[in-house]
Formats: sequence, C-alpha cells, structure tokens
Amino acid sequence: MDLKKELSDIKEILKLNPRGMTVTEIAQAVKMNRHSAAKYLDMLVIAGHIDMKTFGSSKVFYPSRRIPMSAILNFSSDFIIVLDDDMSVINVNDRFLEFEHIQKQDILNRSIINSSFPMAFNPSIIPHIKMALKGTESYIEAAIQKNGDLHYFNVRFIPTVFDDTAHGVTMIFEDITARKEAEAALKDSEERFRIIFENVGVGIAYLSNRSMFIRQNRRFSEILGYSQEDLQNKSYLDITHPEDRNASNDNVEQLRAGTMNHFSMEKRYIKADGGLVWGRVTCSPIRGPDGSVKFFVAVVEDITSRKVAEDALRRARDELESRVQERTMELKKANDALMTEIERSKRMEAQSMQAFNLMHDVLEKAPFGVYIVNDHGTVDYVNPAMLKISGVDERAFKELNFFTLPTYIAIGLDKMIKSALDGRHFYLGPVEYTSHVGKKNSVRNFIGIPMEEAGNKKALVFVEDFSKYRLLEEALLNKR
Repeated sequence: MDLKKELSDIKEILKLNPRGMTVTEIAQAVKMNRHSAAKYLDMLVIAGHIDMKTFGSSKVFYPSRRIPMSAILNFSSDFIIVLDDDMSVINVNDRFLEFEHIQKQDILNRSIINSSFPMAFNPSIIPHIKMALKGTESYIEAAIQKNGDLHYFNVRFIPTVFDDTAHGVTMIFEDITARKEAEAALKDSEERFRIIFENVGVGIAYLSNRSMFIRQNRRFSEILGYSQEDLQNKSYLDITHPEDRNASNDNVEQLRAGTMNHFSMEKRYIKADGGLVWGRVTCSPIRGPDGSVKFFVAVVEDITSRKVAEDALRRARDELESRVQERTMELKKANDALMTEIERSKRMEAQSMQAFNLMHDVLEKAPFGVYIVNDHGTVDYVNPAMLKISGVDERAFKELNFFTLPTYIAIGLDKMIKSALDGRHFYLGPVEYTSHVGKKNSVRNFIGIPMEEAGNKKALVFVEDFSKYRLLEEALLNKR
C-alpha cells in the first residue's frame, strides 16, 4: 500500500468535488474501505491539506482553502523557524535570515542544538520543542544576544504535521524588544517619579473623584502630621479649617464641572495634633477620555512662617501707625507751642527793636563814650562821643581788639571787659590813660555792664573823659 499515493488520490477527488464529500462517498470514489478512508482524512485535516465541517452526526470534507505555510512565511513580521522531529531546520522566513545576516542554504537541515547554530538560543527552549513534538503548544519569553545588544522575543512552539504525516514544530519569534525597552523606560520613569514624589519639598496628595485621600508623599505627612493610614476614608474637608471649607468646596466643584482647569488658594489645615497650619494649595483634576474626573492632584506648600511674619508685620504696622498718630499729635502740640513762642518772640523782638532804636538814639546823642565789645574782643558798636574821645574814626576803632590792646592791658581793662562778658559788672577810674594813638593826659572812668544780644554775650562799656576838668583844676591851682 502506497500511503502517499492514497493521500494524493483523496486530495484529487476532493478537488473534483469542491462542494464537499462524506467519508462514505470518498471511500467509494478511491475504492478503499471506510475505516481506512476516515484514517487518511484525519491525517490530511491535521496536516491542513483539507477542511472538515460537521453537520449533525455527519462529517463533510472539502479541499483546503488555507494558504500553505511556505506561502505565508515571508509575509510575517515575526521570525519563523520550522523544525522536523530531529530539531533540524526545514524552513525559515526571510525576516530571520535578515536578522542573522545569513543565506537560507546556510541554515537548512542544521540542528538548533548544534553549537554552530547562528542564533544563540537559551537551552530552556529545548523542553518546549519536545512538548510541541508531542502535540502540546506552549510559549516562553526569551532574550537573545546580538552584536552586544539584547533582543527580547515571545516564542510560540506550535505542533506541526507535514504532508507525509511526520511531526515537527513551528517556532514563531515575536520581537518584543521595543515593548521591553518601553517597559524598562516606564519603570525607570516611575522610579524617578517615586523618588521625586517622596523627596520634593512640597506636599503632594492624590484624591479620588469623590475627594477622598488616595495617597500622599512624605512632605505632606510632615506638614500635617497624618500617616497614610490616618487619611484613609478621609476627605480633604475633614482636615480643612471650618472657616475655609466653603471656599475650598466651591473651587473643587468648579474643577469637577470643568469651569476652570486648576485653582490656588491659601487656607488653614487642621493638623493631626489639633493645631493649625497655613498652606498654599494648588489643585488640578486628572480627567479620563470622556472628560470626567478620574482623580485630583493637590500640591501643598507650608506658608505658616510667612503668615506668622505677615501677622507680626501687620501688628507692628498697626502699632507704628498708632505711634505715628500719637507722635503727630505731640508734634502738633509742640508746633502750636512753637508758633505761640515765635509770635511771642516776634512781639518781644519788635519791642526790643523799639527799645534798641530808642537806646541807639540815646547813645548816639550821649555826651559820654559808649561801645559794645563781643566775645572776640572786637567792637560791634561805638557812638560818636567815643570816637571823639579816642580821636579815631569808626573803621579804625572797630579794627581794635581790646583783649590784646597794650593800653588796655596796662590798666587791666582787658580783664575787666572779659569779666563783663562772664556776667559781672565793673568800674574803673578815674585813671590816667594814654591812648593807642598817643593822646596823653587823658583821665577816664570806665563802667562795664553785661548784656546779651540774639543769644550772644557782650559787654556794654561806658567811658567818661575827665581830661578838661583836670586841666581846669590845674589852672585854678596855678592862680593861687
């Protein structure tokens, strides 16, 4: 009995009857018993050469409409290797050849357990090949080294029956390197995010779409004193100061309604120990594809120190304003008193000026000499009678310094003038006096009176010349 010929005859009969035939019809057509025909039909179905459909208790067989494996190998983006029952390669697609940079003849009929096989397979795939040869499909994830790079594959081991009913294995390698790299990048990104999340200097909390706490970072716990377990089944309103709850709730509801994308506000939180802490919270919703809120992210910055400083500054400002008002009143009173004093001084100055003008008129017409000495020893004023007594003009008289004038020093008048500047009266005379211009036989009386002008101490000196009386007295004595 020629097995291949009988299998070929069955396939040819079915090609002539594409509408399908039963086992009995096929057995009669190829002239064999029904049992043998059923056996051969099962082999052809398993090999994929024919198709079978069941109608009640009857089986109807058709020519296979499936594309032969060899025809579709090169249309797959996966690597495909077909092995026989000795684990030798009997077919391979172009994607695998491109990956390995080899020709098809370089790999056909070579065993994959051979150390010279191009692809360095992990030995763990051998048991899966053996399982497939026994009819059990399986798959594993494998890593293959290529030019120093790791490539990751999902490998399926599919039991295969060939035309000659021999068993083999089809290995399909799905390249998942990009997915693996993406997963590694995602894992790395998640780890970086976790590190940032746990170590950032502000508090961060996730809340459900019902505003219940899901998770918070370490800084959030430090600010408020709550552990992860403490906040389970708690809403953000549970830890918000009663006076700030309405404003907080209004903002969250606007986020939920989509009328704003985020909000920031300063509010008071109730700490785990019952104390209060000021925080600046910025909250944003994370929405799903349908636009509904999946959860909220809240970022909280502890601003208690700033608030305490602002409160202290406000109190200091209020106190300063109070002091400024008090000081302003004091200054106003002082200014009013000063203005009163200025008015009084003006009146006194006017009166003094009147008195001075009167005194000036008197001194200008006085028959005796008068001059005023300042604390530098020079003259501020001299009357005509004094100029006549001294025998010099006003300019020359005012150039004199009575602290250093030899004729004054000779009779001690310099010291007496200084005593008048210190507030003491003096009287000197009659004394014979020789003036600085050489005028002799002058007999004078000197009277000094302390005075003050515009806050400056001065000496008012009166001088009476008795020279003519002395001459008259001498003339009378000579007549006797």
